[in-house]
Order: sequence, then C-alpha cells, then structure tokens
Amino acid sequence: MLRDRLADYGYTGVNVAPGQDRDGDPVLLIDVRYKALDKPIASKATFGLVTAVRQQLARIGETRFPHIRHHFDEQQKIAS
Repeated sequence: MLRDRLADYGYTGVNVAPGQDRDGDPVLLIDVRYKALDKPIASKATFGLVTAVRQQLARIGETRFPHIRHHFDEQQKIAS
C-alpha cells in the first residue's frame, strides 16, 4: 500500500518495528525512506497517510497505532 501510494514521491522502502509511545502504550514505528527527486515534493504526499495505514492494519486485526516517520533525502526540496 505504501509503495503504491508513495512511488511518485521517491519511496524506496519501509521499516516497521514495535515500540512504545510516551505513555508506554504499544505502537508500530514505521520509518518510510525516500530518494531525492528533481522536483519538489508537495506536502499532500503524506496527507491522510496515518488514516490509510490504520485502516489497512485494522483489516488484519492490528490495533497498535502507527507512528509514521518520513526520511526524505537531505537535498530534497519540499513545495510550499
């Protein structure tokens, strides 16, 4: 799902690991990695992503909240 949704924004892969939030509740730590693109990336690329991931996780019975962290290339420009 992430690959399909983020392919146009330089998506290269994802790492998922169990973790805890600040209150000690179990969560999923989702690190999404991107390559640099020549064009600036619009912020809409990640809008609503948590909701979409939560829906996919619910379908397989996963109840932990996904904490998504985006790792763009240092040289990547973001459209304002």
